[in-house]
Amino acid sequence: MRIGIKIKACFLLLSSAFFSGSSEAQSKYDSLLKMTVYTFVERPPVFPGGEEALARFLSKIDYPKVEKDADIQGKIYFSFVVDTTGSILDKRIGNKKESQYTNLEKVALAALDKMPKWKPGEQDGKKVAVRFIIPMFIGWQE
Repeated sequence: MRIGIKIKACFLLLSSAFFSGSSEAQSKYDSLLKMTVYTFVERPPVFPGGEEALARFLSKIDYPKVEKDADIQGKIYFSFVVDTTGSILDKRIGNKKESQYTNLEKVALAALDKMPKWKPGEQDGKKVAVRFIIPMFIGWQE
């Protein structure tokens, strides 16, 4: 039996936060990634096929049966950087340390490794690395 999930489309609202209404980009140098990472850009990164395709991708994550049996569900805040080539870097769950991740969060995070490359974000006509945050509600359905 395949275990499915329901996803609320709250990430659609958050991704639109990249449009700050200002022409001023926001960025800072990330010493771990050794690159400048933007939070607001003129053109945010785009998942292949757009937001609906991203929702379909996330809805196909297979979670462990034990999580369903225990009725473990909730909101997960994915955070990652889409670099200048469209690759996913620095995958995280909120502000947690890796040792604090639940099994549900570990499985969700591992699914990001299977994501196709994104269309990179742009600022002033140049491709830039952009931090992306996606809140996702996990709820079980048969």
